[in-house]
Amino acid sequence: MSPRVRQIDVETSIGTIDAVPLNRTIPISVEGSIFRLDLEPGEYRATLNTVDGSDPLLQLFDADGKFLKENDDDPDSSSYNSVLVFTIPEGQQTFIRAATYGSVASLAEMRMDRMNNGAAERIPDEAEREAPADEAPPDGVMVEPVPSGSGDSPPDP
Repeated sequence: MSPRVRQIDVETSIGTIDAVPLNRTIPISVEGSIFRLDLEPGEYRATLNTVDGSDPLLQLFDADGKFLKENDDDPDSSSYNSVLVFTIPEGQQTFIRAATYGSVASLAEMRMDRMNNGAAERIPDEAEREAPADEAPPDGVMVEPVPSGSGDSPPDP
């Protein structure tokens, strides 16, 4: 059985992706896992990296479950991992399907970022954001002090 399909039943989606950046471990199989994308219109980059080295596949579908686009192997490397760059148009519901050529169900790491001028826009996670003045930043996080008199000070209570 091939993991490539040209039509899906959108009612079988197992979840919704409504925020990026995303870094989630998901189940994959030849049948595939389908997710509804509730994201702002724009360009996105999704990657699917298998834990066991099997060959993953990412596919994009419209609201009716019709095939739009796919990626089997990362075009920029020799790996079997999938990288799919796609655009979500204004007012269009989109679904992404993650599958594998392996005959055994597996786990894969799905990552998704919004693109910004052709590059994935990385939003800092909680640990990288500036800590309050009375709280030390987490280990390995550098916080540049704000010069006094810069006008960036918080208002007095």
